[in-house]
Amino acid sequence: MICDDDKGILDVTRIVLEDKGYVVILDSDGAGLYLKAKEVKPDLILLDLWMPKMGGEEIAQSLKNDSETKGIPLIIISASKDVEKVSKRIQAEAFLAKPFNIDTLEDMVDRYIG
Repeated sequence: MICDDDKGILDVTRIVLEDKGYVVILDSDGAGLYLKAKEVKPDLILLDLWMPKMGGEEIAQSLKNDSETKGIPLIIISASKDVEKVSKRIQAEAFLAKPFNIDTLEDMVDRYIG
């Protein structure tokens, strides 16, 4: 599952991950991500911190505080200079600073799903 308000990021990550055989679910505003994750139980969530309706940090805290979703690996993707610090605070498994390298994205996804 990928949650980002940047259509370009969604398109590129979807194409890259689908080419590797992953099923990808996209979300562009974050407001329904928590409920969608509870329903779908994705193998991994890529989450941007800066979302228009509900911030990525708030979404991440909801996911990590819920027994049904806390075990889903969470990778924060963000252009924020504080991405590493925020990722640690919300107990994300990893982070990718934007702009990120496609090979690094693939390796990280493979590490948590593969």
